[in-house]
Amino acid sequence: MATSLLLALLVLLQGALAIGLVRQFGRVVGMRRIPRSSEVAAFSISVIIPVLNEEERIASMLQPLLAEAAAVPEILEILIVDGGSTDGTEAIVRSFMAQEQRLRFVDVSPVPLDAVGKAWGLLQGAGQASGDWLLTLDADTRVAPGLTRSLAAFVRAEQLDALSVATRQACPGWAQSLLHPAFLTTLVYRFGPPGYATRDARRVMANGQCFFASKAALDASNALSLSLSSLCEDITIARTLAKAGRAVGFFETDVPVEVQMYGSAQEVWANWPRSLVMRDRHADGRAAFPFAQLILLQAAPLPLLIASLLLGLPLWFTAMQAGLCLFRLGVLFGISGSYTSRAPSFWASPLMDVPVIFRLLQAQFQTRLVWRGRVYARGRDGSIKAVPPG
Repeated sequence: MATSLLLALLVLLQGALAIGLVRQFGRVVGMRRIPRSSEVAAFSISVIIPVLNEEERIASMLQPLLAEAAAVPEILEILIVDGGSTDGTEAIVRSFMAQEQRLRFVDVSPVPLDAVGKAWGLLQGAGQASGDWLLTLDADTRVAPGLTRSLAAFVRAEQLDALSVATRQACPGWAQSLLHPAFLTTLVYRFGPPGYATRDARRVMANGQCFFASKAALDASNALSLSLSSLCEDITIARTLAKAGRAVGFFETDVPVEVQMYGSAQEVWANWPRSLVMRDRHADGRAAFPFAQLILLQAAPLPLLIASLLLGLPLWFTAMQAGLCLFRLGVLFGISGSYTSRAPSFWASPLMDVPVIFRLLQAQFQTRLVWRGRVYARGRDGSIKAVPPG
C-alpha cells in the first residue's frame, strides 16, 4: 500500500511537470526561423569578438567573417578584443588586418578581479564600437555568407531588441557525441525549442556564441556592466534586457552558424556546466523548478522504467515511464539537426542523463570555480569574483 502511494505521488509530480513541459513546446509550435535575406541593413553594425589565447582557432574564424564583411558595407568595424593573450593570437589578427581596414585589435588587459574575461571584453568592445547594433561572436564560431543582413532584417521585421542564434555544433568522436547531447537536452527541457521571443526574464534564452543586440538597448539597461560578475554572461545580458522590458529572441537560422565548443568529452564535462546552470544575480528560488523537471522528466524515467519492468511494478507506473522515455527519444531526434557532425553514439546519449544532471547539480552549488586560468569564488547571490593569485 505504501509503495503504491509513493509511486502514485511520483507519477502525479511527473504528470504536473510534464504538463508544463508540453506547454513550453506548445508555445513554439510552428516555430519561426530566421530566413535568409539580402536586404541592406537599416542600421550600422559593429562586430565584437572577445579572445584569450585563440591562436589555434582565430584564423579559421576570421576567414569566413572577413568574406562576409566584404559583402556588407553596413559592418563598420570588427573588433578583436583581447583580454591578455600570451600566445600568437595578436600576430595572427594583425596579419589579417593588412587585408581588411575595418579589422582592429584592441588590448583590454589586464582583466579586473571583479570581472570575467569575456564579459569584460564585451563591455570594453562596446565602449569602442560605433555601430548601432552589436554582433558578438566567439572565436570558435564560423559564420556563413548572408548572416549579418539576415539577422538585421529579422530584428527589424519582428521588432526585437536582441536575439541569439541556436548554432549548429560539431561534435567529433564517440565520447563527445555521447555526452554533449545529454547536456544540450537540459536546455530544451528547461526552455523548450528555439523559435520564440520574450520579455519574461524567467523564459529568456541566449547563446553568446552568436548574439545580436541594439547598442542603445544594451546601454539603457546597463546589461553589459551587470554581466561582469557572471559566468553565463549571455544569459545575464538577456535577462537584464528582458527585465528592462526589451524583447529578446532565440532562433535557428537558415544561414548556417557553426561552432565546435570543445575539443574533447573531458572538456565538455569540466567546463560546460559552469554556464549551463545559469546561476547569476537574476537567479532566485524558482531555479529549483527547472532542476525538478530535469530530474523527474529527463533523468529518472529510463532507470525507473527498467526497475518497473524488473520488479513488476503497476502497469500505470510503467506506462508513465515509457511515455516519458518516448518523449526523450523525440527530443533527441529533434536536436539531431543541431549537429554538423556526430558519431553513432549520439543515439545512446540518453544513457548519460543521470550523470549529466548530477554534474549540473554539483555545479549549481559549487562556490569555487576555475575558468580560463583564473580561480573564482561565487557569492550567495550568484555573482563571482576572481581570487587573487597566491
